[in-house]
Amino acid sequence: MQLNKNFTTVFIIALVFLFEITQANGWTQKKGNGYIQFSSRVTVADEFYEPGGNKVDITTFGDYSFSIFANYGLTDKLTVFGSFPFKRLTLNRIEGKNSGFEFFPGDSKNGISDFTVGVKYGLGKIGSTSFAASLALGIPVGDNEQPNGLYTGDGEFNQHISIGFGHSFKGPIYIAGKAGYNFRSNDYSDEVRYNFEIGYRVNKSILLMLKADGVETTRNGADGTLGGTAGLFANNQNYLAYGPEIIYSFSDLMGLNLGVYSGTRTENVVSALSYKAGIFYKIR
Repeated sequence: MQLNKNFTTVFIIALVFLFEITQANGWTQKKGNGYIQFSSRVTVADEFYEPGGNKVDITTFGDYSFSIFANYGLTDKLTVFGSFPFKRLTLNRIEGKNSGFEFFPGDSKNGISDFTVGVKYGLGKIGSTSFAASLALGIPVGDNEQPNGLYTGDGEFNQHISIGFGHSFKGPIYIAGKAGYNFRSNDYSDEVRYNFEIGYRVNKSILLMLKADGVETTRNGADGTLGGTAGLFANNQNYLAYGPEIIYSFSDLMGLNLGVYSGTRTENVVSALSYKAGIFYKIR
């Protein structure tokens, strides 16, 4: 039985990719500078928010993902970026728990997920506030034909345009935000996307952040388009995801980051915390 006929599932941790792709929002890299991050994330869920926000039990689902994110300043105003993920997806029933499709024996899928590539262009500054416009393209290289809906891609080419800002206060605090529109093809509904973050630099080595990211569907797609049981690709999703993140720098060029994310106002998403760990290197 194809689970994607019953549940349209997207994971809050999907936003980890968005946080990476849209980081720094209104700021671009200087010419010749860049950033590379290797990260992993884990989400395990046995509950799901249906349309309307009702929570139901589902077969226990695991999303174990690894990704490479990079950006590079071609000029002081123009930065290119990309995210290249690999996913392991699992379905398993927990004995003794009413977890949805109890007759389902379990399944798994390994494979590359859809790539994201794009450009960010600096629009200028007003005082201490920088502004930038971005175009991100979703490249459908993942699998959207797995028999039980364990998709690593959605099979559609999407285009996300946005405008962001970044503001540094006098002292250790900054804020940044972004708003945009995601055009989706293949009968998926378009989306309005927005995010916001606030950061506090404790010292040279430690940066604390609180991030939030929201999605609002426009519901202009086909009702029968679901997007699989697994992955980042559900149709008609709504959520506001949020969570803390800490960055620890070993030096001026290297460091690691840790984060945990939850969500509210959730429709067509699983109910679970998501955990992220990564290591990064700055190109100077």
